[in-house]
Amino acid sequence: MANKVNPPRLYDLFDVKQRECELLKEYLNRFCAVSLMLQTQDKEMVVVAFVKGMTTSPFSDSLIKNRAKTLSEVHERATTHIEAEEVMVETAQVTIEIVLLEAMKPPLRKERTKGDGRGPSTQKSV
Repeated sequence: MANKVNPPRLYDLFDVKQRECELLKEYLNRFCAVSLMLQTQDKEMVVVAFVKGMTTSPFSDSLIKNRAKTLSEVHERATTHIEAEEVMVETAQVTIEIVLLEAMKPPLRKERTKGDGRGPSTQKSV
């Protein structure tokens, strides 16, 4: 007798959690992939599971304050936040590249001048 894999159920959505450092877009795609396998008509419960699985963010706060009724509505509202996240990631990558380039530059050598306080002076006192 072969093991039969049961299809996902509504309560399985509550196990889908946004991972630390996972972008909203990635979490939304992963959550939607699982929710598409469900055979449920309880759209509001799907939204509740999505919000429960999110990490705290301005978007999760907005979903708590102004509840969405469907996952499609969540997706529409998420678009602006996803775009903002992508800009932040791109900016962070550019900043990291600049820091790495600066770190790879050889240090500037300063020429020593007379009387700069680094050893005996060659000037005569009068």
